[in-house]
Amino acid sequence: MLCEICEERKATIHLSQIDGEVVNHSHFCDACFEASNPAAGHGLRAVWPAGCKYCGGDPAIGGLHALGGAWVMCERCADEFYRFLDQKWPGFVECARTATVTPELIAGIQGTDRAAVIREAEEHMRKSIANRSAE
Repeated sequence: MLCEICEERKATIHLSQIDGEVVNHSHFCDACFEASNPAAGHGLRAVWPAGCKYCGGDPAIGGLHALGGAWVMCERCADEFYRFLDQKWPGFVECARTATVTPELIAGIQGTDRAAVIREAEEHMRKSIANRSAE
């Protein structure tokens, strides 16, 4: 997926925001994200060198948490994280991949305790990394 601003570089920063019944997705390369939002760009630039928030691997995507703070994940952890969310919110991965939001997905997300789902996802990732380390 290309950056929605320059349409030249790979989008590595993927943001999703729920506004009422609409989910807005934005996809940026590092340079365009930093230019469009310097404060947030600084936050991502600060955490990028530390690597994936779960395994410490090479970062592939990053974003901003709704409660504040920046995060990055490697491709493997991002795939597992989003696979988990897709189980809780069917259609989530397709929505993120295509930036197409369905009313069913919005209803599914709004019908759950989002913070609880994210806590479950965090716990799932801790277990996933522990299992991966044992392989």
